Amino acid sequence: MSLPILRRSVTDAFFKNDLNVQHPNCGSLNTNILLVEQYYLHKRTPSFVMMKNIRQQTCYFQSLSIPGNYSILLLEYGGMYMIFLLTIGLACSTTKQSITIQLPEQPIQESTVAPLPKYSLQRVITVDGRQGIACDGEFYYVSGSTSLYKYSKEGELVAKEENPFKGYDLAANHIGDIDIFENELYLSIEWFVDGQGKDIQIAVHDANTLQFKRSFPFEEDSGQVEVSGIAVDRDNRQIWMSSWVGRDSGKHLYQYSLDDGKYLSKLELSEPPQWVQGVYVHEGLLYLTADDGDAEQNEYDHLYTVSPTGDNKGRVQLDWTFEEVRRVGEIEGLAIDPKTGELLVHFNRGKRIVQGMPKGLYPGYTEEIHEVYVFSRNQ
Repeated sequence: MSLPILRRSVTDAFFKNDLNVQHPNCGSLNTNILLVEQYYLHKRTPSFVMMKNIRQQTCYFQSLSIPGNYSILLLEYGGMYMIFLLTIGLACSTTKQSITIQLPEQPIQESTVAPLPKYSLQRVITVDGRQGIACDGEFYYVSGSTSLYKYSKEGELVAKEENPFKGYDLAANHIGDIDIFENELYLSIEWFVDGQGKDIQIAVHDANTLQFKRSFPFEEDSGQVEVSGIAVDRDNRQIWMSSWVGRDSGKHLYQYSLDDGKYLSKLELSEPPQWVQGVYVHEGLLYLTADDGDAEQNEYDHLYTVSPTGDNKGRVQLDWTFEEVRRVGEIEGLAIDPKTGELLVHFNRGKRIVQGMPKGLYPGYTEEIHEVYVFSRNQ
């Protein structure tokens, strides 16, 4: 009989079924499934089941469904696959089920290496500046609302510029997320007060001196009314900008030419995250950080990916939930270290944020703390 195979989630439950499986390598295996954990995309580890009588190994699985009140559970133990037929009902079934399935012979391995989570926290670096992060493989560059900082990758301050707006044509009071390309820093600039932005600018600074070099014209007819982040698409020589505010402005990412700064188009997001703070381009995907967790409710912020699908549209998918933070607060910009491949994410904690503006401290804090979380990317 041919069974249709579909992915499905398995609800948290204890299955006490004793199952008997015939395998060509080792004959009959009596097993007991102890635990099945629910799996969501934003969890750090895949779901797993613990098996006994098979050297106490952890077996990682994929749950498959068939018509009726049954589900097939496919487990991989080393190079060996075992298939179980489970009764699924409103409550955990205690009915014994037995099935014999002929599988192609495969060598049995002595051990199974558990897959790593998609991102693993490596270290946290305290910095000055509460907005963005960029990396050229050698240094970390951090933006404050009105300042720029350059750090070694060990967290030592190398240079700073506390008056970065010298030479600007328009008055500015806010730098968002930043990026770096060919020893130049790209800054998202505006005048921002109480959730409202104006006089958006694309500014370029020297990565050595942190001084202003030039700016690109902003296209007011694009519909963008605020800028929270900027990213350089190195492969296609383009610039992308994000918008923190909602309505139509926050539903798009805005595209400019890297060579001459001309406005090109905007990308409509399928399911726009709320409060986008940073944008980064890597291997054909756009990555977005979103301050969509309510710090007052101890909710975590998230990382999303955007896949362009054509016709100036992009499909948004949840990529990670940042449960690793020392305390929930405000997520900011992001970058990927081109030398190590590490994901860098900027976080603030300690101050209440109202309409995008810091407004007073949480109990236990005497100042706001700014940190860069460094994650390995295990994929």
